[in-house]
Amino acid sequence: MKWSVKKAPLPEETETPVVEAADVEVSKNDATIVPPQADNEVLKNLDLKISIHRALLDKINLGALDKLPKETIRAEVSDIIADLILERREALNRVEREALVDDVLDELLGLGPLEPLLQDETITDILVNGPRIVFI
Repeated sequence: MKWSVKKAPLPEETETPVVEAADVEVSKNDATIVPPQADNEVLKNLDLKISIHRALLDKINLGALDKLPKETIRAEVSDIIADLILERREALNRVEREALVDDVLDELLGLGPLEPLLQDETITDILVNGPRIVFI
C-alpha cells in the first residue's frame, strides 16, 4: 500500500517549491519516497479492489459483523473474496490475495487506508488535510 504526502515548506525554505501530492508516494514497506507509478497494474489492482468491495457489500450483512470476532470475519470475507476472484478469473498469488483481504477488511471495519498507519507503533501523529495530503 502506498501513501501520498505533501511536504510543506519550512519558514526558512520559502523559496523551496512545495512538492505536490501527485509527485511522490511513500511506500509503507521500505519507508522511502518513490516516484509515482501510474502504470496499468496499479490501476488494475485498484479497480479489482473497488469491484470486490462493492460485490462484498452486496453479499454480507454489515449489522451482523458487529457480533462476530475479527478472526471469524476475516475467514468469512476471505472465502467470499476467493469466490469473487474465481468468478472474475483474476490471477492473484497468495500474498496479493491476503493483501486484498486486508485492504477490504480495513475498508469494512476500520478507517481504510489509514488503518495500517494506526497499527504502526512508530507513528504518533497523522494529519489528513485532504484525500491526497497526509502528514505522518
